[in-house]
Amino acid sequence: RLGVVATGLAFLLWSLPWVGHGSKSQRIVGIAGLIAGVVPIALLFGGVIRLNVAGAFVAYALHAAWGAMVGWLMLTNRLGEDR
Repeated sequence: RLGVVATGLAFLLWSLPWVGHGSKSQRIVGIAGLIAGVVPIALLFGGVIRLNVAGAFVAYALHAAWGAMVGWLMLTNRLGEDR
């Protein structure tokens, strides 16, 4: 549980600057990061998922999807671009 919470909070902190001050692609990835950070925590503490195989898959699939989006920004040299 601590891993899901810590990773979710890290995603929130990494995503916030992109949501407010990034380019269009950074804002999209920033919003996705907010979702990938908040949703697993909310599902876990709301009792919707438990950290068994299925619940962990849901949580970490959202985390992996956001990581892939950040990787796409890096591969396309859009990670450091301004508006």
